[in-house]
Amino acid sequence: MILETIHDPRDIKALNDSQTQLLCTELREFLMKNVSKTGGHLASNLGAVELTVAIHRVFDTSRDRLVFDVGHQCYTHKILTGRRERFSSLRQYGGLSGFPKPRESGHDAFIAGHASNSVSVALGMARARTLQHQDYSVLALIGDGALSGSFYMNETINAGGLPVTFGFDTAVSSWAYDAAETAALQETQFEVATGEELAALQSRASERLQQKLFSLLSLIPAEFLELFE
Repeated sequence: MILETIHDPRDIKALNDSQTQLLCTELREFLMKNVSKTGGHLASNLGAVELTVAIHRVFDTSRDRLVFDVGHQCYTHKILTGRRERFSSLRQYGGLSGFPKPRESGHDAFIAGHASNSVSVALGMARARTLQHQDYSVLALIGDGALSGSFYMNETINAGGLPVTFGFDTAVSSWAYDAAETAALQETQFEVATGEELAALQSRASERLQQKLFSLLSLIPAEFLELFE
C-alpha cells in the first residue's frame, strides 16, 4: 500500500500522479475503516482528501502555517503528518484530538474548531511574518459552514486594507464514499489572494445576498405590505 510508505509529508512529494491518486483512494478507505470505530466527522473529511494531499505536495507544514477552518476536516492532514499509527485513538481519552492541536504536532499551526476565524488568524500570521522579515507561506483553509459566518465577512473587510498576501482555500464537503463519486461531487479551489482581492470577494458576496433578499421580498403579496404603510 502507498499509504504505509508515507511517514512524513515529504514522502508525498516523491509520488507520481498515479501513485498520488492511489494514495487518495487508500486514505478514503482508511478513514472509513477507522472513523466507523472511533466516531468523528466522516463526510467532511472524505470530501477534503485530494485537497489536503495537494496542499502537502506544494507546501511544507513543518514551517509553513496551515490554518484549518473548520478544524474537523484535518483527519487526512493528521494521517499524512506522522500520526497514522495512532489514528485508532482518535477522539479517545489520551489519544489524538479530532481537531488541529499544536501540542500534538509541529505540523498543526493553530487549534481550530468551527469559528469562521481562519482568515483572521492567517492574516495575523502573515502580518507577523512580514514584520519579522521571515519567509514562509501562510494558508487559510476554510469551507463547510464557516463561509457563512459574519466573522469571516469581517475578516475579508480587514484584509482589504493590508498589503499582505496569503493562501486562501475553500473546501466543499461531499457525502461520497468512493473516489469516483467524490471526484464528481467535490469542488475545491485554491488561489493566492491579496487583501484587496478578499475585500472584493466579500463585496460580491454582499451584493448576491442583497439580490436574494430583494427577490424574496418581491414574493410578498402587495396587500400584506400595504398594512405597514
